[in-house]
Amino acid sequence: MNRETLHAPERRERIDSISFGLYIPQKTLTNREIESWHIRTPGGNLLTAGDILKRTGVERRHVATKSETVEQMALIALEEAMKKKRNAGLIIATTSYPDRNLSQSLVNAKNYFPLLNIDIYAACSGFTRGLSFIKAHEMDFMGHSVLIVASEKYSDKVFDLRKGAESDPSLAQTIFSDGAVAIHFVYGKDLRILSAKNQRLPSELAGSIRMPIDRSRMKPIYIEEPVPQSQSGKFEQDGRTVYRAVIDNVPRLIRETIKAARLREGDIKLVIPHQGSGHIVEGLQDRLPNLNVFRDVSDGNFSSASIPKALYKAREEGLIHRGDKVVLAGFGAGLFASVVVVEFH
Repeated sequence: MNRETLHAPERRERIDSISFGLYIPQKTLTNREIESWHIRTPGGNLLTAGDILKRTGVERRHVATKSETVEQMALIALEEAMKKKRNAGLIIATTSYPDRNLSQSLVNAKNYFPLLNIDIYAACSGFTRGLSFIKAHEMDFMGHSVLIVASEKYSDKVFDLRKGAESDPSLAQTIFSDGAVAIHFVYGKDLRILSAKNQRLPSELAGSIRMPIDRSRMKPIYIEEPVPQSQSGKFEQDGRTVYRAVIDNVPRLIRETIKAARLREGDIKLVIPHQGSGHIVEGLQDRLPNLNVFRDVSDGNFSSASIPKALYKAREEGLIHRGDKVVLAGFGAGLFASVVVVEFH
């Protein structure tokens, strides 16, 4: 073996066998536009573009038009992910606000015949809650193709700050984006879930996020992680309480999930958390100093679509390869957290 061989760089294979599809609305709402509304915060200060960026890490958010429905965005993302695929054995659809049986709508639109199609209502934890379901039944899905579609539309569920910030001290309109992400893989061949943990955070904190959810629109078969009902008909949040709950609980849950996979922190290539805000991602990184926490918040918080969107970005940036082990950590409304450790094959 010569010196050149000894020092040759490691060749890493991309995880190209996993297919992604994204649908991001073209319409954007920038920080400068929000600044032009001359909004005064509850403290009496004018809200500037710089304030928003510092507070949230968000530069712009994507806003769906009336015709860009949750179902339409999901279908476009699905079609991109399934360009070269004929069908999926398991179809999981996750969204925060039930309107109709989304997974069945996708099955009907594409004339698919999966072994199972299921809807998940777990807000920002929806994607990882779906993966934890697969882990719990993995022998049933081993070797089968899996399609997960996360589609979210929050822009019509948050308070319009042009009517005054006093209606929503959390300023949720500065955070959330609309869009859909689909991911297709063969379970056990392209990736495998090594461990999964679901946990409801302290019950006294559950009311720190309230959402206008119409449960009569939930159709079987579905999984729900209940969220308190808002009385205003809009998304309501106590941001400080949510931040504290996440920072005090999720790092421990991440470490427990890594240990459950019989791994050490040094075995983990990347942690991809729900991209709730730059503040939360930075807080997680501070409390997980031995792990590399991925950040993808400049386009806003896509709720259950944020983790698959960040996973796609990490792959495109060459940060994830075959053989890598990655932690995916969902958390949010409920207050509920779902963490999985995934190995890419």
